[in-house]
Amino acid sequence: MSLKQIYQPISKELSQVEMELKNVVSRLIGADNSKQVIKHFFNIPGKRLRPALVLLSAKAVSTSDFRVPTSDLLSLATAVELIHSASLIHDDIVDSADKRREQVSLNKQFGNKIAVLTGDLLYTSAFLRLTDKLDKKIIRILSQCVQKMCAGEINELQNTSSDTCHSESRKKRDKLQRRISYLKIIEDKTASFMSACCQCGAELHGTNKKSVDGLTNYGLNLGMTYQIIDDYIDKDSVVVADLGLRQAEEFASKAKHSIKTLKNSIYKEKLSDLVDYIME
Repeated sequence: MSLKQIYQPISKELSQVEMELKNVVSRLIGADNSKQVIKHFFNIPGKRLRPALVLLSAKAVSTSDFRVPTSDLLSLATAVELIHSASLIHDDIVDSADKRREQVSLNKQFGNKIAVLTGDLLYTSAFLRLTDKLDKKIIRILSQCVQKMCAGEINELQNTSSDTCHSESRKKRDKLQRRISYLKIIEDKTASFMSACCQCGAELHGTNKKSVDGLTNYGLNLGMTYQIIDDYIDKDSVVVADLGLRQAEEFASKAKHSIKTLKNSIYKEKLSDLVDYIME
């Protein structure tokens, strides 16, 4: 199953998010050269997974008695994509990456100084949008999430687990420590944000705590699955040597279990399909 098929029930809303992202780029700064910088990053769209999680989660818990205004839902979905984009720009700077989305990275093309400020610009644009439209609880969830993402990045940079040891017992301890450190880092950098997207989508509809918690856990486990698979494909040494795909399968199973109590709907079905898509 393709992402296009999974996104089909929310295709209209995702198209509107795409249009709004273009509007943000066009009106963010008046100077033509500044627009060129931002357009460069949005030139090749990503998977739009984060806004899709917002939309699917919100619609999975919506009822005939309570439907959130479409404009609020789209504002949230657009904001999370802006936050995600800003985090990618900053990640590329930290990693000295040359490529992003099949083209030269922003930092490589325009330099680190401009790239840093562009990331900051997208962050502030996202939170201004949230402040104008949404409840303080949503803003708090996403603010704490960004804080966690930054801490995860710092933790990764400071993570200096040694692979050189002599005794078997020391090797086992080091392997365990590498696993623990790796899982903590990907939870903070990737999974916490997907969890927040699902949580905010559900909270936006004022749904019951059980449904919110279920979707929050779904997003967390989906994010863990996603990052482990992604790192396995990239032949990350910790994933290949210390974790393997079985760990990803466990998180995928937890993700599906987390949404079992949601009412049956096409949106719940697509959330489940998304887990299978990532595992494939």
